[in-house]
Amino acid sequence: MSEFDIADIADIMHSSKMDGYVDPVSREVHTRLDDGFYGDDDQDDIADDWIRIDAADTAEEYEDMVDFAAAVTDTPQRIRLMRALEGRGAFRRFRDEVHRDGDIGRLWHRFPDARREMRVASWLADVDLIPHEESDVLVVARQATLAEVRRSLAQLADAELEAVAALERELQTPECRSDPARVAELLADDFEEVSASGSAWSKADTLAGLAAEASEAPRIHVHELVTRRVADDVVLARWMSERSGRRAERTSLWRRDDDRWRLVHHQGTPVA
Repeated sequence: MSEFDIADIADIMHSSKMDGYVDPVSREVHTRLDDGFYGDDDQDDIADDWIRIDAADTAEEYEDMVDFAAAVTDTPQRIRLMRALEGRGAFRRFRDEVHRDGDIGRLWHRFPDARREMRVASWLADVDLIPHEESDVLVVARQATLAEVRRSLAQLADAELEAVAALERELQTPECRSDPARVAELLADDFEEVSASGSAWSKADTLAGLAAEASEAPRIHVHELVTRRVADDVVLARWMSERSGRRAERTSLWRRDDDRWRLVHHQGTPVA
């Protein structure tokens, strides 16, 4: 397998501040800055047999960003990233946007690294430094990394929706409903509930109502709970409640505040 430093070559290939060369005999990579070769005080000249590392096309780097954004399964986040790529300053806006979410940012770093190393593998074969068969093996290994990143992106979206679903279920349990401190944590300060009669209940009203609820009140059963994201930090939960033989269609809006999900709106409609 290749003894070339693939990552080092990729860094040079995608840098606008330095260039580099590969020694086809020793397989060493030489990085040249404005004042000479980096890390080699004795090297001033370019050997005749060295091969200059081609610079990557910025269009390819832009394509990496587009493909990563398309791989984000969370619709609002994907739209936000796509919008960042429109017009001048796209590279800077995309970097700012992709790092708004720590998990997304960490996955982003793995994505272009794999794509860049795939380009290096192809380049090494094109300049006859490695056989094409060896290049294909290197490319396939990086394709596996890209597939893993895509799976992780899908799991991130699922994990947040599952977290909101778990909070919705928790809020209906007797243990939670009898714990004012926990309910207060789960309800946003601007929480509002619209009752079946059309009355609006504030957070304070809801806390007071739960405090007055008898400890032996029948359990609320949650059926057919589904969640979906409707905005960057807002998730809609829909489900059917059943309590003492009475059923109701319920919707809840959860909003992420300071990295915590809180219920901001709830409404229930009785079902005959």
